[in-house]
Amino acid sequence: MKKIKLGRTTAKKTACVLTAGMMLFSAGAMTGCGGTKSDSNNTAIVDQQEAAKTLAYKVTDIPISGLENFYGTITAKNGLFYLVYNDYEIKDDNYFGKYFIKIYDETGAETLSIPVYEQTDPNSYGGINGGLFVNDDGSVTCLLYEGSYDETTGESKESYKLCTFDSTGAKASEIDLGQLFTQEDNDNQRYFQGYIIDKQGNLILNMNKVIRVCDSTGKKLFDTPALDSENAWLSNCFLTNTGVPAVMVYDYSNDQRSRVIKEIDVNAQGFGKEYTPSNFNGGDLYSGSGDYLCYMTSDTGIAGIRSDTLAAEPVLNLLNLGVDNSNISSFSICEDGSFITVNNDYSGYNSTTTVSKIVSVDSSEVAEKEIISLGCFYIDWNIRSQIAKFNKQSDKYTIYATSFSESNDTSDWEAALTKFNNELLAGNVPDIILLNQQMPVSSYAAKGLFTDLYELLDNDPDLKKEDFMPNVLTALETNGKLYEITPNFSVQTYAAKTSLVGSDRSITLDRAKEVMAGMGDNVQMFNYEMSSSDFMNYALTYSDFVDYENGTCNFDTPEFKAFLEYAKTLPKEIDYDKLYNDNPNYSQENEKACRENRALFTNVYFSDFSSYKQTRDGYFGEDITFTGFPVTQESSSGSIIDASSEIAISSKSKHKEGAWEFIKYVITNTVSEEPVYIWDESKGEEVDTGKTRYVSSSYSFPVLKDQLQKLGTQATVPNTYINADGQEVEQENSYFIGDQEVKISAITQAEVDMLIEYFESVTKMTRYDQSIVDIVNEETALFFDGTKSVDETASIIQSRASIYMSEQY
Repeated sequence: MKKIKLGRTTAKKTACVLTAGMMLFSAGAMTGCGGTKSDSNNTAIVDQQEAAKTLAYKVTDIPISGLENFYGTITAKNGLFYLVYNDYEIKDDNYFGKYFIKIYDETGAETLSIPVYEQTDPNSYGGINGGLFVNDDGSVTCLLYEGSYDETTGESKESYKLCTFDSTGAKASEIDLGQLFTQEDNDNQRYFQGYIIDKQGNLILNMNKVIRVCDSTGKKLFDTPALDSENAWLSNCFLTNTGVPAVMVYDYSNDQRSRVIKEIDVNAQGFGKEYTPSNFNGGDLYSGSGDYLCYMTSDTGIAGIRSDTLAAEPVLNLLNLGVDNSNISSFSICEDGSFITVNNDYSGYNSTTTVSKIVSVDSSEVAEKEIISLGCFYIDWNIRSQIAKFNKQSDKYTIYATSFSESNDTSDWEAALTKFNNELLAGNVPDIILLNQQMPVSSYAAKGLFTDLYELLDNDPDLKKEDFMPNVLTALETNGKLYEITPNFSVQTYAAKTSLVGSDRSITLDRAKEVMAGMGDNVQMFNYEMSSSDFMNYALTYSDFVDYENGTCNFDTPEFKAFLEYAKTLPKEIDYDKLYNDNPNYSQENEKACRENRALFTNVYFSDFSSYKQTRDGYFGEDITFTGFPVTQESSSGSIIDASSEIAISSKSKHKEGAWEFIKYVITNTVSEEPVYIWDESKGEEVDTGKTRYVSSSYSFPVLKDQLQKLGTQATVPNTYINADGQEVEQENSYFIGDQEVKISAITQAEVDMLIEYFESVTKMTRYDQSIVDIVNEETALFFDGTKSVDETASIIQSRASIYMSEQY
C-alpha cells in the first residue's frame, strides 16, 4: 500500500498550529511561528497575525446523500472516498440488513456501489467488520462476517472472509478466515477487535489479547505474546509513518498505568520496537505520516504523536474552524495533505452526518476576524459544540480554543491540574477561561485575574440581570462581584419523607439521628452503604466547614467533631463484592429502603423535572422534603448547585466585548426546539406530529428563567402514541423500585412551579479543593484507627487547612 505523506508546506503549517496552541499557558506570552511577543502584563495573549496563519484552512462540506446509513472509518484514495453503507428493508415484520461499499468523488457524486452482503433469513446476520483498505489500482478489501442461529438446537455459526473487489466492483478474491478463530481463543478472552493490512499485504488481526498475523492468502504466520492480565488489552491497530503495523498496549494491572505503542515485527514474528508517548491522553489511533508516528482525535481536533520526541501535539484545531470535533467518528489524510473528516451530530432528534474536506490556503484568503483566545484544562462536550457553532456563524469573531490536556501529560490528574492552576495564578490567562469545580476560583478572583461580568451584563442591550435565575448568580458571586458564569446548572440534594422530617428544607445531623432513632432498629441514614471517609467527603461538599470566598475554615468546632464521631460509627471500608455475593438482591433492597422506612435519606440529582415524580412516587411513595445533606446549623442549607460549565473573562483581556458575545451566545442557545415524533402502531413506525418541543442541549437546567419555564411546561405534556385504531392516546409510564412496578404520571404545572421556587432557594455552589480533602482524609484516618482523639484530629485539621487556605485564597 502507498504511504501517505504530508507535504513540506503542510508540515510547516502544522508546526505553526502546534506552536500557537501549545504556548497558550507558557511563561508570559503566546509564541507564534514568526517569533515571540512579550507582554508586560504577563497574560497569555494571541498574536492576531500569527494566529490567523493557523486558521488558514478552507472547510468544504461534501454533499453525499444518505450519510446517516454510513459507519466505520472513511478511506481517501486517489481523489475518491470509500465508505461502508448499511441499509435494511422490512419483510413480514423482520428487518433484513444490506451492506455495500460506496465510492464517491469530491463533488459528492456516487461513482460505484458494491453489494457485499444481503440478509435473506431472519435467523442469519452479517456485515462488514472494520475499515476498508484501498490499493493503488483502485481495488478495495473488506472483512465480511456472516453468522446464523438455529432456534431448534440453540447452535450458532460464524464465518469470516477477506473479500477484495476490483475497481469495477467485481469480486477479485475471497479468503476464508474461519480456521483462524478457535475455541481456545474464546476460552482465553481473545475476540476479534478489528484488522489492518500492511504494505506487504499481510493481514494483522487484533484479537484483544494477541495480534494474529496472516499472509496475503490468509495463512496464519504467528501470534504475538499474549497479554496475561485481565486489566491489559490491545487498542486499535494502525500503520506508523514508516508503514510498520503497530498497536497501543494498555496495562492497568499495576498501580502505574502503562500505555505503550508496540510495532509488530513480521520478520521476527513478534512485537518489535516500542514507544512510550510522553503525554498521550487517550483516543483511537490512526495511521501516521510525515513527522508523526500516528494521529489521534484530541480535545480540539486532530493531534499527532511525533516520531522523534514521542510527544502528542496539536495538528489541526477543528474547533477554530467551526467543526465540532466531539462528533468526529473518522478522519483520513489525503495524498496532498488535506484532511477528510466524518462528523456525526446526534444532538437533535434527527441525527446528521457530514463529510468535510479541509484544505490549507493562504492566510490572505481567510476572512479577517477578531481572534479571542479560550483556554481550559479540558473542554467539555457541550462548550465544544458551542465553540464550533459560534465560529461557523460569526462573521466578526473567532474563538481560538486550546486545551491544556492536549499538550501535557494528565495521567497524574492532580499534578496536571496543579500545574494548570499555577499557570493561571502566574497571570497566564487567555481572554476566556473555562473553569471547573476543582479550581480555586475564589483565589483567582482575589488575585484580580477575572473581569466582573456584571459590568458587561449591565451594558448588554438584550440580557438583563433579572433574566437569570437569581440563586445561580448569587452562588457564583464573590463579594458581590460576578467573576464567572454558567449557562446551565443542576441541583444536588437529599430527600426524606415529609411525614418523618417535616417541611423544613434543612436538617441538622442531630435532628437526623433523632428521626432515625424513632424509626426503629437497624435504620440507615442513607439508602446505600457509606464508608466513614465517604461521609466526611460529602460533609465537606455540602456543609460549611470551608469558606472558599473568604479563605477560612472552621474544623476545630463541636459541630465538626460531631460529624467525626458519627463517621466513626460507619465502616472504614465497604466490600461490595461481599455485599452482592451475600445478598444478590442488595441493589433492589436499597432502592426500596426509604419507601419501607429502613433508611431516612436518598440523594437526588435534579437535571430535569421528571426526576421529582420518580423520586417521590418511586423511592418514597408519599410526599417528600428536600432536606439536603445533614448540616451543622438549622439556618444552613445542605443542597448545592452544580454548574455544568463555568466561564470567566480575563481582567487583562483586550477583547472583552467579543468574549462576552461568545458567553452570551452560549447562554442563550442552551434550549432549542425540535420536532415531535410518536410511535404509530397502525403503521409500525414513528411519525411526525407536526408539533415541536423544547429540549436542553446539556441535559441540565438553563440559567435563563424563561428557558427554564419552557422546559418545565414541556415536562407537563404526557408522552403519547397512536394506537392500532389510529387514535392518539397517553402512554403509561412506570418505574421499577426493586421488584415493584410503580406508575409514574407526568409532572403538573403546580409541581413545576414548586420545584423552580425550591431551586431558587439553593444558593451554595459546589466547590471542591483536593488539597483540603487530602488533609481531612489523612488526619481522620488516624482518628478512625483510634490513633488520635477527636479533639486532636480536629485541631490538626484546622491548623493544616488554615495554613493552606491562607496561602492559596
